[in-house]
Amino acid sequence: MSKKETSPYDYQLQETGEVREVTVSRIAEDTAANVYKSKAKKPEATVILLYTKDLYPPKETKIGAITKPDKKVLVPKHNMYRYIRNYGPLRIGGKVKVMSDESGFWRLVL
Repeated sequence: MSKKETSPYDYQLQETGEVREVTVSRIAEDTAANVYKSKAKKPEATVILLYTKDLYPPKETKIGAITKPDKKVLVPKHNMYRYIRNYGPLRIGGKVKVMSDESGFWRLVL
């Protein structure tokens, strides 16, 4: 096999706790019942979903789900507060950090 050829058995290793900076490619809204299924504490609540294309191009990967706040004044306990404090307002094109977990999923770093 020449240097340019690759084996179909070449794999890329992803370490637990690996952190990457990615760009938000899409923001969507859905109900907690659709996102969390039977584990939803408030099934009717609106959840904001964040996606990126940076991890496995051109596939879009969900990187975060934040419950949409009912109020305009946020407290430090709320994930939207943490998001805004770390990254600024939610927007497509915004840069965020994600971390891989032991199952290989990427999670938004808040």
